Amino acid sequence: LEAAAGLTSLIKVVLELQHREVAPQPNLTHLNPHLNLSNSRIAIPMESCDWSSAPPRIAAVSSFGFGGTNAHVIVGEAIGVGANESSQPESESGPQLITLSANDEASLGQTASDHIELLEQSEIAIANFAEATQLQKTSHRYRLAVIADTKESVTDSLRTFQADQSVASLHHGAAPVDHPLSVAFLFSGQGGQHVGMGRGLYARLPMFRHWVDDCDALLEQEFGYRVGEVINSDPTTNGVVARILAGPGSQTALFVLQLALAKTLEHWGIRSTTVLGHSMGEYAAAAISGVMQWQDALRLTAARAERILELPSKGAMAVVFAPLE
Repeated sequence: LEAAAGLTSLIKVVLELQHREVAPQPNLTHLNPHLNLSNSRIAIPMESCDWSSAPPRIAAVSSFGFGGTNAHVIVGEAIGVGANESSQPESESGPQLITLSANDEASLGQTASDHIELLEQSEIAIANFAEATQLQKTSHRYRLAVIADTKESVTDSLRTFQADQSVASLHHGAAPVDHPLSVAFLFSGQGGQHVGMGRGLYARLPMFRHWVDDCDALLEQEFGYRVGEVINSDPTTNGVVARILAGPGSQTALFVLQLALAKTLEHWGIRSTTVLGHSMGEYAAAAISGVMQWQDALRLTAARAERILELPSKGAMAVVFAPLE
């Protein structure tokens, strides 16, 4: 009773969101006369009600456990494409990473069979299918990864795995159990930035695009320019954007690229245990590690870029190798 408290209500709300219809309260035919709701915005449904109002549709579920545990959950509908739709045509969505796992090799083979059957019987877009395998399943020790751009390629690779054969797009093995894997993110300084340096990422990855756009909104409001065009433009055709890159946009564009890419990796479940930043890459490292909010890190990067441009164009540095005295 404790663990399952509120679970039925949660299922009910999810179904109501899916079908855009509010179910009636069971066994309720009339309200208590002492309950006056006429002057409130509260309504208790006694019959099915249409719920096709403008999105997002949001509901609340309260859970009161048998042992006294109370929990409150806000449930909102998923905004975006449907299960059998994709933000891009399958031929243009690019290679996708499909990941499967199980507790042992035999179970991994059965999991592969289940997914072959699912792909052959459903119309789900490969991009949505890939994201579901990455984010909505527990990672067990025995793992399999397939890189493919069509559903047919996925099923062919899974059948290759079942036949105990190898192919370049297929990788499988067992994760170590004696020590956890650690991931480090390294954020570089200036030098490699160029127009269009994140063009493919911006076009194909909604999460990357979301972060670039959010950073652009702050930059435009507080500093009067945007760097999304620097990241997303064709490097062979846009001279105007190249001039932006020559100004303060050079440093801010690099910060935005690094932040957006790191946030995308975190969205996929790849989280760093260690971060390291070189030069201005330290600001992105500080934002990802939680030392400061990303908005403050972006403001510092933009302000730093403006101050550096105010320095004399001709300068020199000197290093003296000598004892203190």
